[in-house]
Amino acid sequence: MTNPNNFLVNSDYPQDKVIFLASGSTSLGSYFSAASVNVPHGLTFTPLPRMVWSTTPDFSVCYEAGSGPAPQSVLRWNLGITGDLYANSTNIRLDFTNFISTSYTIYYRVFCFAPSDITIDIDSTSSLADNFILNSQQNYLKLLSSGKIALTSNTVTVDHNLGYIPQVDVWTQVTSGEIYPPQSNGSTLYPSFGLTGYVVTTTQLIFYGYSSRSFGHYRIYIDKAYND
Repeated sequence: MTNPNNFLVNSDYPQDKVIFLASGSTSLGSYFSAASVNVPHGLTFTPLPRMVWSTTPDFSVCYEAGSGPAPQSVLRWNLGITGDLYANSTNIRLDFTNFISTSYTIYYRVFCFAPSDITIDIDSTSSLADNFILNSQQNYLKLLSSGKIALTSNTVTVDHNLGYIPQVDVWTQVTSGEIYPPQSNGSTLYPSFGLTGYVVTTTQLIFYGYSSRSFGHYRIYIDKAYND
């Protein structure tokens, strides 16, 4: 087969469909202040959420969930601003925390995918979807496989056998149903649930230490990882 990475679009591989979009802003005070936002998604299932956020409305510098502008320090209270989110059956919940002396307005953009076990027809995201379909100047991730697997405290593996490290996104789901997003460092750390993570090799996606998570939702792309 011709290398699919040489194509902007390849009909052998599907592309992600964004099923929900939202944007907005919230105020965040200084020194240990927190701000939470509930964004109703109106879906009949819990989606796979992602987010980018910024301290400026033009998003000239932006961050993913689980990350933020942070001085060089290993101390939690010196980490600047952090932003997290999760999805439940009704809302996308956004949580921001500020550990420094300056107040901010936080700007966020939320988008969601459907879990792989959802088979119902899903309407277009919004009228915004009519403004853009494909741009021949940009490449797009090509989805090799996606799935939902049960997680345990033991190692769980998913084979991809590509021979190189691909781009992979993983969402994790707790017993009560909330779904937590991929993290920018390729692993997931929520102190209230304990340390969890996954690694990607040239042949497998490997989950480890998920004693407190029920399911993993994964998306493996034919495209190489950003740093590979």
